[in-house]
Amino acid sequence: MNVNLTGHGLELTDGLRNRVEEKFSRLDRYSDQITAAHVVLTIKDKRQIAEITLKIAKSKDLHAESTTEDMYLSIDDLAGKIERQLVKQREKGLTAERKQGQEIRHEEEKEATL
Repeated sequence: MNVNLTGHGLELTDGLRNRVEEKFSRLDRYSDQITAAHVVLTIKDKRQIAEITLKIAKSKDLHAESTTEDMYLSIDDLAGKIERQLVKQREKGLTAERKQGQEIRHEEEKEATL
């Protein structure tokens, strides 16, 4: 997965880069379809805003945003939010596959009884 990091209104230090790479490099365990991640770190007034957009093959892109008074907390909160979205998306896919399989089996049972 390719992680792009952009800073608006702040200097991207090595500490910020390391935190972003550490938190978002493990998103691959939730989906092997993630092709890219674009992380934007912004400072507006006293708010520290972290945003991420995940590009996912064969699925909708995911977006999350977190605002706190500390950039490191924003990054940590953002990682949790996007992980929950990935888990929810994966569970929806599994449920859809199961439903399709159940419908097919159900139709076969009807044909067998006729």
